[in-house]
Amino acid sequence: MKFQKVITTGLTVVMLTAGLAGCGKKQGTADGKITISIGDWPDETQTETLETYNNLLEEFEKKYPNIKITPDTYRYDTKTFTMKASAKQLPTMYIAYFTELNKIIKAGHAADITDIMDSYGMTEAINPKLLDLVKDDGGRIYGIPTSAYAKGLAINKEMFREAGLVNEDGSIMIPDTYSEMAEYAGKVKEKTGKAGFVMCTTDNCGGWNFLNIAWSFGVEFMKQNSDGKWEATFDTENAVAALQFVKDLKWKYNALPDNSVIDQQESHKLFGTNQAAMTFEGPSDDYSRKYGMEVSNLLEARMPAGEYGRYAQMGGGIRMFAPDSTPEQIDACFKWLDFIGAGKEFDEVSVTNKEKNYQTILSEGGMVLDREAFPVWINEERVAKEREIAAKYTNIDPKDFESYYNFEDVILKPEEPVACQQLYSVLDGCIQAVITDEKADCKEVIKNACHDFQVNHLDKES
Repeated sequence: MKFQKVITTGLTVVMLTAGLAGCGKKQGTADGKITISIGDWPDETQTETLETYNNLLEEFEKKYPNIKITPDTYRYDTKTFTMKASAKQLPTMYIAYFTELNKIIKAGHAADITDIMDSYGMTEAINPKLLDLVKDDGGRIYGIPTSAYAKGLAINKEMFREAGLVNEDGSIMIPDTYSEMAEYAGKVKEKTGKAGFVMCTTDNCGGWNFLNIAWSFGVEFMKQNSDGKWEATFDTENAVAALQFVKDLKWKYNALPDNSVIDQQESHKLFGTNQAAMTFEGPSDDYSRKYGMEVSNLLEARMPAGEYGRYAQMGGGIRMFAPDSTPEQIDACFKWLDFIGAGKEFDEVSVTNKEKNYQTILSEGGMVLDREAFPVWINEERVAKEREIAAKYTNIDPKDFESYYNFEDVILKPEEPVACQQLYSVLDGCIQAVITDEKADCKEVIKNACHDFQVNHLDKES
C-alpha cells in the first residue's frame, strides 16, 4: 500500500461515534452542575436515532449527576463557522474537517487539549501518524480524530445489470481505469436512458471529487516555496487533460445527469433512487437510509486508475473544543466520549452502546460494515473487539466490498494542505463551465482558475 501521508481512522458508519459535538456555554448552572451541549443531535425526523440518543443522555446523566447535557443540532459549516465562532456560540465540542484545522487554530477558535489527552491516555492510544495531523507546529494537540474516509467508486449493481455490464459468471464489471469508467458510464446512458455517472458540481463537492481525477492525471495543485509562501501550480497540460475528461463525460459520452447543479445530497439521491449508476463516495448508507436503496444493490470499488496512478483521497473529521470551554467542560465531554465508546476506554457499557447503535442503524434501513478499513486505535484487542461486534450486525455481502478494501496499488492521499475548501470552490466553477458549455476551452478555464486561486486565496494565506 502506498501512502502520501496516512490518515487512518474508523470508517464504519457509526453515528454515535462519528457525529457528536457540544455547545460552548459557560460552566455552571443554578444547581452547580457542569453544563455541556452535544451537537449533531438527531432532529425529529430521525425518530429511532433520536430515541437512542435521548436514552444515552438519560443513562449518562444518571452515571454523572453533576453533568448536564443539552442537545444541539449544530453541524460544522464552512459558511457559518467563523460567524458562530466570533459570536462565541461554538459548541464546547464540535466536529471540523482535517483541512480546516490549521485555519481554526490560527484564528484562535479551538482549545489546546494536550494535557487532558495525556491524562486520559489517549495520546498513546491513537495512531501516531493520525495524531500528528491534529497538532500545531509546536506539537500541541487541538483535536481528536473522529472519522475518516477513503474515496471509492460506488456502483449501482441493478443499473449495471440493466446495461449488460456483467461478466460471464454474473458478477459486476468493475471499471479499472478512468477510460473504462467513462465507457461504462456512456453505455449505461445508452441502454437505460439514465446517467452513467453523477458528479457533484457545487457547494465545494465538485472540486472535492475532482482532486481524485486530477491527481491520477498527474496534477500538482500547489507547493510551498523557500520563503514559506504557497504557489498555485495547476496551470498545466495535466490539469487541462483532467478537466477535458470531465467535459467528455458530458459531451462525448453523454453520461452525466441533465441537471448541472448537483450538491452531495442530490448526488446521493440520484444514485440511491436508480437515476445514476456510479459516483465517487466511500461506503455510505445515505442511499439506503434516506432513499430506500437496497443495501445489497451497492457495490463499492476502489478508485479507477489514471496514467499517473490510482489515487484515493482521504480526509475526515476532528472533534475540537471551543476556546472558552472550561477544563471541567472539556473533561465532561471526554467522559461522554468514553461512555459511548468513542474514547480510549471500551468497557461493557461501551460495547452495549455500540450494539444499540448498530441496532438503530439496521432498524432505519442503514448499513453496517463488517470491519473498519482504517481503525483509529492502535490497541489490537480493542480493534478485534470492535470488528467482532460489527461482524455480528453487518448486513453487507463482503464480496461487494472486496475491490474497495484492496488498497494494494492505491495511493492514499490527504486533501490539499492550504485553503482546500477555497480550492474546491474554484474547481466547482471549472466543472460547471465545461459541462454547461460544449465550446468551453479547458485550457483557458484552468488558467483563469489557477490565477484566481493564487490571487484571491493563496496570497491571503501568506
